[in-house]
Amino acid sequence: MKEVRCNPLSASFARRTHPQAPVHHPPDGIALVNGNPPSESEMKNETIVTFAQGCPLCNCEDRKVVRSEPEGQLFRCRRCRFLYVYPRPTLDELKALYDAEYFSDRDLESWLSCRTPVYRQCLQHLDKIAPGGGRLLDVGCGTGEFVAQALSHGWSAVGIESSNVASQFAREHNHVPVHNVVLETAPFAPGSFDVVTLLDVLEHLLDPQAEITRVHRLIKPGGMAVVRVPNTLFHLPKARMCALLKVSDSNLEIPHHLNHFTPPTLSRLLRTVGFEVLSVEIGAPETKAHAAWASPKAKRLYVRGARLLQALAGLNLGNIMVAYARKAS
Repeated sequence: MKEVRCNPLSASFARRTHPQAPVHHPPDGIALVNGNPPSESEMKNETIVTFAQGCPLCNCEDRKVVRSEPEGQLFRCRRCRFLYVYPRPTLDELKALYDAEYFSDRDLESWLSCRTPVYRQCLQHLDKIAPGGGRLLDVGCGTGEFVAQALSHGWSAVGIESSNVASQFAREHNHVPVHNVVLETAPFAPGSFDVVTLLDVLEHLLDPQAEITRVHRLIKPGGMAVVRVPNTLFHLPKARMCALLKVSDSNLEIPHHLNHFTPPTLSRLLRTVGFEVLSVEIGAPETKAHAAWASPKAKRLYVRGARLLQALAGLNLGNIMVAYARKAS
């Protein structure tokens, strides 16, 4: 049987999918072609267009469009309320996206220097809840800056990175141990690590629940997972406001960001695979602003205000959140 895969990352495909069109659920796992079941001629030629159908967390196919952008649409699952981009790209399309664009057109020497406060926050918090160091794995480590800082902080650290460009840079320029693999094929035995970190990684993945399950397997009993992701409670209203005011903005980072978490959905995911969630903190801001209208100072002021609100009311409206979760002993 011949299999043809649409490119769900293309803007033209996204524009052809009308946000108000009814959702058809084809039989026997046959995927939709531009929102419709395959035609009789396609079925006769045994040509099927395939991509994932359901919610990445609960597999429910009942979903509602909450935002449309030129690059794709954001849906909310009606069962678990998880927000995700649909259609989903293929693994090959994701790899091509990151190798050909995400790293290749950047100045890798200085690109991640703005993330020093991010790494400092993570290591300082780990000092409090997991003192004594140990083995640390950084998943999706990019060019290896956090691995380097963890090593200098006393951890026995290693990274994995799917991008050939970034992992080679990490080894040759930052001189840190980075494997050019994904977690599914990484050469590590179960229970190998005291801490596994995913810093701004989970939002990019096709199957976040499968990834967190693999993380849980690699952590020793009593070990920690650290997961940093954008907080959609902040970013979705911001994107809507910027659109209303006609202000240029990075919107929701589609197609790079496929999964859009809130504090409840991130916590639920971690608990589902067996973690105890210790806290979901407001993430430290980077030292540069990504939107043309913003500034590093404004980001710092907002984070201070959001932390005060969280302390007083228990509401996390930070632009970034960091979950710290422990595997049962």
